[in-house]
Amino acid sequence: MRELVGPVVFELEIADLAGRDLAALEIVRLHVDLTHEERRIYERDIERFTELRRDVMRTNRRRTG
Repeated sequence: MRELVGPVVFELEIADLAGRDLAALEIVRLHVDLTHEERRIYERDIERFTELRRDVMRTNRRRTG
């Protein structure tokens, strides 16, 4: 990822903005039962985001480590 877009030049956490620039927020996780087909589709679709998160985390470890 870093090779494609370059290094991080600015970083800001949601906590830095919440309550001032963003409305206060609360993350709520609701667990639901999925059918086998719904679970298969979910796993397929979430993999894109999981791969991206993995790449970002790996890049940040190299940058800070």
